[in-house]
Amino acid sequence: MALDNRIRKAYILIKTFLRLGNKPDRHKTVQEVSISILLEEVLEELSEDYPVYERIDLEIPHRVCVFADLELTKTLMTNLVQNALQHFSANIMIRLTDHELELLEELPDHTKDHARVGADDIKGLHHSSGIDGWDFHTASLICKRSGWRLSATDDAESGKSIRLNFNNS
Repeated sequence: MALDNRIRKAYILIKTFLRLGNKPDRHKTVQEVSISILLEEVLEELSEDYPVYERIDLEIPHRVCVFADLELTKTLMTNLVQNALQHFSANIMIRLTDHELELLEELPDHTKDHARVGADDIKGLHHSSGIDGWDFHTASLICKRSGWRLSATDDAESGKSIRLNFNNS
């Protein structure tokens, strides 16, 4: 079962890179995509390999839709959530608004206090986060194609965060 999942994920990744390598044909690939529904599907799929429902709090106040390539958007959502599951040490808050998806590390209060003390050892509050690996690189390529902005931070005081702004303006 685990091998089947890895083969399926490798196939999706190869297909994504092939799609990114081609010139975008907006008339064929862009459609209305419900980020809300897509995110719930991604969480369900990732729950086979990760403790999704134990670690993630999902905050979706209402249905959010964008015009985008469905397959690329699903790969993007999968990569972002998987990246957070792999690199955030605490639980994760996923918050969706009309124009932004935030994945925030929920640090317990004592961890925040400890992180504040340790912040003096780091030159500046923002430093290399370890969340800029292969999944994040793939996500950034998809965002570039879609005209969206993607950022990741690792703040000693507030923890790690990934933000995706899918407002094309």
